[in-house]
Amino acid sequence: MRLSADDLGKSHYLISKKFAGGASDLEGYLLLARTAFDAAVASGVLDPETGLAYRSVAMMIAYNIAAACWPGWETPSPGLTEAHQATALEYCRFNVATELQVLSGRRMNGHWITGAHLMAAGSYDDAERRLGRQCGSRAKPTSKMRP
Repeated sequence: MRLSADDLGKSHYLISKKFAGGASDLEGYLLLARTAFDAAVASGVLDPETGLAYRSVAMMIAYNIAAACWPGWETPSPGLTEAHQATALEYCRFNVATELQVLSGRRMNGHWITGAHLMAAGSYDDAERRLGRQCGSRAKPTSKMRP
């Protein structure tokens, strides 16, 4: 029996709460969050009628996985490695993938976390492009983003 999109979202909320979004046990959080993500993606493919709801949940989980692996927080997750950051970029890319048909407003957070991870990885030109895409015409990326 498959969980509804709403139930998968609630499951991820409980996972995040239990593991403090990865701050208390990054490996445990990632294992369970990735499982919920995989279930949301698979369910979205299997059920075209509710696919958008499942994809929206998958995007939310992908964002939270990426956020848990970002080294820029005041208190980064303990045990955070470059491998975690590389994994986070994969989830960032899923979050902003153009083939996903979701509400465009949901993409802004995805562009932000992707830009933040690209800066952390030293890919400043890519980060500027990504963050400029998020800001649209309101702001233009500048070289001041570089250290």
